[in-house]
Amino acid sequence: MLKNPSMILSVYIVMMMIYCPLLIKNRVWGRMIIHHYHTTNCVASFIYPKKIRRTSSLSNCRRNDYQSKSILAAVLPHGPFSSSSSSDHSSNNIPHDSVSYIPMALAALRKAARYAFHLQPEYPSISANDPNHNDTIIAKKQIQNQNFTFTKVDTSPVTIADFGVQALVLHSLKKSLELQQEQQIHGNDTTSSVSASFTFIAEEGSDMLRQNPSLADDILHLIHTIPGCCDGISRIQTLDDLFSSIDLGNLSYDSQTGHVVSSISSSSNKKERSFTWCLDPIDGTKGFLRGKKQGGQYCIALALIEKDIPVLGFLVCPNLPVDANDRQFAWKEEEEDCTKHHDRKPSSRGCIFVAYKNGGCYQLPLFPPTTTATISNTYDSDASTEGAIRIHVTPNDGIIYPLHQVRFSIAVERGFGDPLGQGLDMARYIHGTLHPSTGDILYCDRLDSQAKYGLLARGSSQVFFRLPKRESVEWIWDHAPGKIIVEEAGGIQTDTYGNPISYGYGARMDPQVEGVLASCGGVIHQGLLKAYQETKRNLN
Repeated sequence: MLKNPSMILSVYIVMMMIYCPLLIKNRVWGRMIIHHYHTTNCVASFIYPKKIRRTSSLSNCRRNDYQSKSILAAVLPHGPFSSSSSSDHSSNNIPHDSVSYIPMALAALRKAARYAFHLQPEYPSISANDPNHNDTIIAKKQIQNQNFTFTKVDTSPVTIADFGVQALVLHSLKKSLELQQEQQIHGNDTTSSVSASFTFIAEEGSDMLRQNPSLADDILHLIHTIPGCCDGISRIQTLDDLFSSIDLGNLSYDSQTGHVVSSISSSSNKKERSFTWCLDPIDGTKGFLRGKKQGGQYCIALALIEKDIPVLGFLVCPNLPVDANDRQFAWKEEEEDCTKHHDRKPSSRGCIFVAYKNGGCYQLPLFPPTTTATISNTYDSDASTEGAIRIHVTPNDGIIYPLHQVRFSIAVERGFGDPLGQGLDMARYIHGTLHPSTGDILYCDRLDSQAKYGLLARGSSQVFFRLPKRESVEWIWDHAPGKIIVEEAGGIQTDTYGNPISYGYGARMDPQVEGVLASCGGVIHQGLLKAYQETKRNLN
């Protein structure tokens, strides 16, 4: 028997020297060890999983890392397997390799965000006698006073912001993906081992603009004029570029049925994986039109779907307060436009939610807090993840937030997300009463867009619902980004019967889905499901 502590320690060290190299070669145990090491600032364990499996030295992990201002280093400040991770992210759930697409998506989305931010009015109607005289503002005012907003066949509004954002995001993504594939062919790309084909699904088409060339010219002028939204590979030169970039989003599906009819790129390689980029260019158009200082919230919502599951999601929320406890959704009169800060000073408003499968959910600043000119040969500083913090939903055991005290995040207009009033009945069932003076939900934040999912993910609220008319079938871009944002923060999204929602039906969601419920999970979601079933009986 070994009774001497020093002998025990010596034997332990020898055993570790023998077994560690063997364990590292093993796919599961090797990853567990390296991910433990990752909590001390090694990010290569999920950026280069194949390289790590081939190494026999943990020190190589450090050498494979990016330099001090890494594109991806800040996206996981604590690591996917740190003690701060949610309990359902076990060591067997390896982070999805879609993480390699985060930089290109951020670069595209931030440029589009500048475009949208400059176009959103402060109030629903803007005076034509504005003292500003730069070309961007003048062009913006002229368009807003004339043909800024259209009504689509389904009676929903669409603005020039929708068209411009869709063109910027899809054009930039397509160019970045083509560049990445070219680098893979020549062996120059070390950030991704994914061999894949891509389909783009987005809300808008170019038909309206083709019928109105002068309006298309105005949009192109704005893209070229607004600072910082048309740099690098995202540059759209001509009207043909504008039209083709917008139409990337609807070439692959039937606009009536939503069924996917083709893939943007294809290959005979049977091992090649198939992904779908899903974009809502301006999610919450009514909030966008309501204006900054009237509390108009909107977001640019993007998801990457593999098979029927969102594996990567982004919600770009230019007007949302950075502080999770700040419920001032309307801009104050004295608040300053964060895009005017050329030195990228921190702002109290504007954030991006990013999540990827088995990797967690993060909140990033709307724009990078540094002025780094470039951080790689491919992406500019808009791809930076600097300033990212990991976020989590409210604990769902019902102790910190009892069911009768949960806060709802729902649509501004009661008839939009709850046309039958069942949601109001659910809230009464859960809270025991409605607000005595307004007759509204007792604890509630009403705001437009999928920014509501962001509030849920960071613990600002605990419950979300969307209960459309029975004959209505939702589009996937309205919920796919929100799904992965909430679930990677530790929450859950289901249909009204507690079943997971499939996003593999094309541009439309499963027609059997009666509504969407999301929450921080646990006993809170159980109570939400029960409230739905009880109030549904009362409607029948």
